[in-house]
Amino acid sequence: MKHKILECQSKFKNFDKYVSALGLSRLMNANESSLNNDIFNDGTESLYKVFARNIDRDNEIMYSIIPYGAGGSFLGMLQEVAKGSITTTGKDPKDRPANLWDDHYGINFKDTPTFDKPGMNRTADREDDIVNFVNRNLTLRELWVSYESFIKKFDQVHELQYHADLLTLPFFIKCRCLMFLNMSHETFVWIYFLAGIKHDHNRSNKSITDFINNKKYSINVVRPQLERCNTEWQIYCISKYYGLPAEIDIDYEDLIIDHKYSAVKYFLQATSNADSSDAMIKKCQNLLKEYHSENLKLMKNWDLRKDEILNSFKWDRTHG
Repeated sequence: MKHKILECQSKFKNFDKYVSALGLSRLMNANESSLNNDIFNDGTESLYKVFARNIDRDNEIMYSIIPYGAGGSFLGMLQEVAKGSITTTGKDPKDRPANLWDDHYGINFKDTPTFDKPGMNRTADREDDIVNFVNRNLTLRELWVSYESFIKKFDQVHELQYHADLLTLPFFIKCRCLMFLNMSHETFVWIYFLAGIKHDHNRSNKSITDFINNKKYSINVVRPQLERCNTEWQIYCISKYYGLPAEIDIDYEDLIIDHKYSAVKYFLQATSNADSSDAMIKKCQNLLKEYHSENLKLMKNWDLRKDEILNSFKWDRTHG
């Protein structure tokens, strides 16, 4: 059977640039012989040794990439409304503290039976691993060992939502990218700080809120957030331009900001067992309008800080 790394050569948008971006240029010309030599050589410290232990699996992981702060939980709620699983009672964004929706699992297109299995949807630890790898605080070998244990949880087809793409995971298990929420760099930064303000609501330290509202003047107050956001942007761009193509590619502005009829219809039609009638599209449009309106209230002082955040920090634009 063809090795999963080799299968990725034809499935990725640009496999060569993908592996080069991750410091794996030797894979650009990989073939079955060279991979087997790396995997099964006698060197116990071989980077590729982990693949000798990785059993072939028939199951797959389906995932959507919804950046931090982009409303994945809210969009998941809309899907449940359209499926008839829940009603809109109590779902008015004006009534949600800080417009937080994290009590919902988030995006769920395929109704996989294991979607709501406790603990299975947690990807935060693996996202931290990929951030640490990109920042060179974790070796690729350590990352791959963490993937090795991660995929052992999945013995069926399963759907996940990522904030940051788990780069190279398709080397280990069959993967499908269901949805990619597309956006510009400025929007990516905007939603990241929006999420910070929302989560400040439940924290004693409200440094992000204070900074955006001009109560704390030094940009160093939010430097850790800037650095994390910058790393997640790098990961986002590698996935966007080089990784697995998404089956559903939707623009954040079309879906969330402008709640366009065509974008909402596309989103609902891609959702298994969802009502995509004109009436349901209109209902979702109204909820999206309220959701974005509440976001704007939280970010009402963004323009006071926007230039400083976007121009004073050295953003990585290597890949986009």
